Amino acid sequence: ITLTSGNLVVGSNTLSLNYNGTPIARTSGFISMSTTSNLEIGDGTQTVTTTIPNTTFVTPTNFNSLTINRLSGTTNWSNNPITVSGDLVVTSGTTGTFVVNNAAGTISVGGNTAINNNGRLTVSAANSFSVTGNVDVNNSGIFTVSATNANASITGNLNINNSAQVVASGTNTGANVTILVGGNFNIGNSLSLNGAASIVSVGGNVTGSGTINSFANTRRIIMTGSGKTLSSTITYGNVEINSAGNVSLTGSTTFNGVITLTSGNLVVGSNTLSLNYNGTPIARTSGFISMSATSNLVIGDGTQTATVTIPNSIFVTPTNFNSLTTNRASGTVNWGNNPITLSGNANIDAGSGGYFILNNVTGTMAVGGNLNINS
Repeated sequence: ITLTSGNLVVGSNTLSLNYNGTPIARTSGFISMSTTSNLEIGDGTQTVTTTIPNTTFVTPTNFNSLTINRLSGTTNWSNNPITVSGDLVVTSGTTGTFVVNNAAGTISVGGNTAINNNGRLTVSAANSFSVTGNVDVNNSGIFTVSATNANASITGNLNINNSAQVVASGTNTGANVTILVGGNFNIGNSLSLNGAASIVSVGGNVTGSGTINSFANTRRIIMTGSGKTLSSTITYGNVEINSAGNVSLTGSTTFNGVITLTSGNLVVGSNTLSLNYNGTPIARTSGFISMSATSNLVIGDGTQTATVTIPNSIFVTPTNFNSLTTNRASGTVNWGNNPITLSGNANIDAGSGGYFILNNVTGTMAVGGNLNINS
């Protein structure tokens, strides 16, 4: 379609662009969409890179649905801020990528977004991509946010299904987070936090049994909802609790990174909390870890060597739980000012030349069972 002068009015119809290349050339004039218009790019056979030219549409641009369906290759959206009242669907037979790189404005999806088969959806500009409904990353699809201060906002749920992935590789040098999820975050396969300050903020529950890759620096999951839960079948890196209420474990849970208590409590319940970070595993501004008489705490998995300090006043008081275990290769564990009562055993294994230092200034550590000191 060559726009030399005048507008192409789509109306209450579907415009399908199946050219194996860039399907629009523009000198002047626009494509005029309406709230009942649909746009389809590809029929599943295209392989050549496609670029939608800047300012292709009459603005403000509101239409019903957008579908990207290509065999492979990249579709560059360019600077075309749009509002889609319905759904966005990205489908590819092999590795087709839909790149949201609008330099100004936003892409807002009023319905759901689905990334199917081997489709890729990449947000690569520092402006907002927002979805009112859910984002479902299916099959072997990949959802990537890769620009400095890029902000992907999802009001509903973010679901990583099948063999799909979510990758947050942008850096966060300002106030914006990388991926904001208002609902639940279901990690069915893989979340990769590759940027130095990549953040996923979750207002609902974290569910699923997938994996979280890359725990370094300040990259983390932030739990902002009250009365929400962290799935016990996921091994976590860095997690921040910044809630008006409690965030609870659904079962015995392992953290390989740092738990940051900014606001609200982490409730362990009748489970085991395992802290395997090779350093101080808890940082606190406000809020506490809430243990119960059936809770267990394990510090280390036998491989840690760095000094660990459990911050003062880290637990809800009075602090009563079942058992405490330290299991480290070497190094020192400083307990800090945390008076506790254990109904069961204290198992201290500090490894080669390691120490467990009890230096609570007030109160006591009372062990109802046995004190087992091993090396």
